Amino acid sequence: MRLLCIESLVNVEHPLMPCHGTAKLVQKPIHRIIATEPTTGDVSTKTPLLGVQASIDLDFYSIQTGCPANESLTHRGPAYSHEGPDFVGWCKTQRGGMVCSPVGHFVMPKRNLQNAASPPRGTIAVAFDPAERVMIPALTNLDPEPVWKHFDRLAAIPRASTKEAAARDYVRTLATKLGLESVQDDVGNLVIRKPARPGRERATMALLQGHLDMVCEKNEGTAHNFDADPIKVVRDGDWLKADGTTLGSDNGVGVAAALAVMESNDIAHGPLEFVFTIDEETGLTGASAFPGGLLKSKYFLNLDNEEKGTLCIGCSGGVKTTARRKVGLRPAGAGSAWRIKVSGLKGGHSGVDIHQGRGNALRIMGGVLQVLLDRLPIKIAAINGGSAQNAIPREAAALVLLDPSRESDLRSLVAKVEAGYKDDLGGFDSGLQITVEKAERPGKALDATDAKDTVALLASLHHGVLAMSPDVAGLVQTSTNLATVNTKGDMVEIVTSQRSAIESSMMAAARMVATVCVLAGFEVEHAGKYPGWKPEPNSDIVRKLQEVHKKLFGEPANLIAMHAGLECGVIGEKYPGMQMVSFGPTIVDPHSPNERVQISSVESFWNYLKLVLENL
Repeated sequence: MRLLCIESLVNVEHPLMPCHGTAKLVQKPIHRIIATEPTTGDVSTKTPLLGVQASIDLDFYSIQTGCPANESLTHRGPAYSHEGPDFVGWCKTQRGGMVCSPVGHFVMPKRNLQNAASPPRGTIAVAFDPAERVMIPALTNLDPEPVWKHFDRLAAIPRASTKEAAARDYVRTLATKLGLESVQDDVGNLVIRKPARPGRERATMALLQGHLDMVCEKNEGTAHNFDADPIKVVRDGDWLKADGTTLGSDNGVGVAAALAVMESNDIAHGPLEFVFTIDEETGLTGASAFPGGLLKSKYFLNLDNEEKGTLCIGCSGGVKTTARRKVGLRPAGAGSAWRIKVSGLKGGHSGVDIHQGRGNALRIMGGVLQVLLDRLPIKIAAINGGSAQNAIPREAAALVLLDPSRESDLRSLVAKVEAGYKDDLGGFDSGLQITVEKAERPGKALDATDAKDTVALLASLHHGVLAMSPDVAGLVQTSTNLATVNTKGDMVEIVTSQRSAIESSMMAAARMVATVCVLAGFEVEHAGKYPGWKPEPNSDIVRKLQEVHKKLFGEPANLIAMHAGLECGVIGEKYPGMQMVSFGPTIVDPHSPNERVQISSVESFWNYLKLVLENL
């Protein structure tokens, strides 16, 4: 890869600041770049530029490195400062390399300019040679290249839920490059339209849909900032995974496939719409706010299914139930502090994995603390665990105070409780660990009654399957997930979510959870409700996709309904008559650091998607 030059400086405030300069690589790039074309102008409105190590030489100075995260700066020439949370520069990684930081501004102090009246400021725009881009090593030489190319870009772009702006800009930049129409709605969802290929103008319009955000979970001890760092993708035989974090294949592979179709010129498709939604993972809020009347398509292809060889034709609805209680805080008093930690659990998606019998870190922590409160004079200072309402919690931690002379009793009781839970979970979740370690003493502890009631609630709230479908073998009909607990100051918050294919059953489950919370002295609210999607196995879209599946793979796909929310159900409710189906590659353990996608299934998925589009 070659960094060509600094093309321009924009918003320049001083005439002495040159609108020219040079830039040169000082080391080889250690990650990758995102730009797919020469980019000029204000980079803040362009695709993020990550993974470039360079030295920028202007008339007055050269920046060697610059770090937005309170790291030391090295530079040649006069000193400088920066404004805003980030700026154009390079920051050190743990491996000692440099990666390009997010875009911002730089300022050169007045005293360092030759007879300057005021310091110049501006945003640097750079140009890249797109033919010399560098992919993640784990993705090199993989087929289909058009899909992995875009997944490579998405893996480098931080895209947590509600923070998808950079990913959306990447998609929009590509659409602009291709000369395609794009529309953004009020909440940030993006719609792009592509004309039919020659000879397919009369085909029925179809849309491809995926969500831009990803679940951000990491193992404790993994040094990763989801707001800044690229995903570290690892290849393991026929599988891709991340190094200690979620991978983002949910829904990154589906979005990458849609972008590959958008960019293609060799697929004989009809007129297409592409819908890229935001904030799917925290409750389908992007889809819920999606406007009616915007789309023109009859067929809706959702690319967020996670099992090769299946067509999903229905899904459950869901609702979030949150319980809060204001608690008293008392002086911590005497005693040493101990951190009790539950870890090693598999976690997973709170819909598709809810029937797997996996451990829930919050319920286990509740049980541990109940035993300790019964047997030892402990005080509880904090309880925290879980990461998202749609993920089964893998880890939890509690900070407790106890006389140091009782340390052996504490460790003995925790070990005994751990053994009991291991027996209970067996092979369903054999990695459970409950540990005790010394911690820094807090100044405050929870009031004894508040602590006891909170622990009792965690230990007693139901988690798991409430009912199986009487019509579809093996399908969960109704469930509840005890998702997160947080103590912040004098407030304890517990978040749960309920799912069901039947709305009345879903709300009955939510009321059940709410009733238990109220009995424990918590205030409760329900929010984020979204509808389910009723299966239509005899629809035209299902028939057409089955015909293609038989032609390509020699047999029909398995028709399934999913115990999870899908955006096609939420958006489709606003477009009566729209026919919907969901499919995708094989993804295992989404929403956890164990997430992985099967490489060979992505190629099958891509070939199937292309043939489907040519036959609609």
